[in-house]
Amino acid sequence: TSIAGHTSSVAVHHAELHRWLCALEEALVSNAVLVFHRLIQAREPGKEMSQFSQRTAVPFCHAIETFAQKNQAHRVVLVMDVSNTDGFCAAGYQLPTRGDEDTPSYSGLSSFQDIYCHPAEGSKDMRAKHWPTVVSLISDGRRRGLAPGGRFELQQYTEPKLNCTYLVHQVDAKLSFVVMFEGSTKKTIKGPTRRFMSFIVEGLNCATVVGMIKHNSK
Repeated sequence: TSIAGHTSSVAVHHAELHRWLCALEEALVSNAVLVFHRLIQAREPGKEMSQFSQRTAVPFCHAIETFAQKNQAHRVVLVMDVSNTDGFCAAGYQLPTRGDEDTPSYSGLSSFQDIYCHPAEGSKDMRAKHWPTVVSLISDGRRRGLAPGGRFELQQYTEPKLNCTYLVHQVDAKLSFVVMFEGSTKKTIKGPTRRFMSFIVEGLNCATVVGMIKHNSK
């Protein structure tokens, strides 16, 4: 009986591990669709990323575009700090360079790259206008470090001169999620916006999947 019980326990453990690996795969595919969206669009011209992302476990692009339209967000941006990162490519992937080719270098504000921006149009002007503030907020959040509970805090800042309110939520050491609202400098950011940002951030750092393995290991 003990052997049968042990065998049953192992089978249950393997089944749980299999479900966790499947959930992890789905989370990583969802993240890849967002991070590599430029490559996907180049290979699938005319295909809307919003519709494409709905085929994944976490439809990041669809959720972002829906939120931006419903709440009249000026920009929704995923920012990556590429300083000290060899071979970074804005499109998400590049072939290894030959020995006689120089890899691009990034410094200052250019070391913070918008690897996803909605809407994509006018992103160059967006960086020229808003990047000093965005990078300053990201840097300030890093200096503050993790909040109690081991999570990064959501930052909110209004710049009267630009008539813009910024929300910045750090995903990890290199990645930050930013939402901008233009208009009233006294704009109050309500619960739905905060929940939306938490949904994106937790999806990007696979918080739910990590929580599954922690729960099953107890």
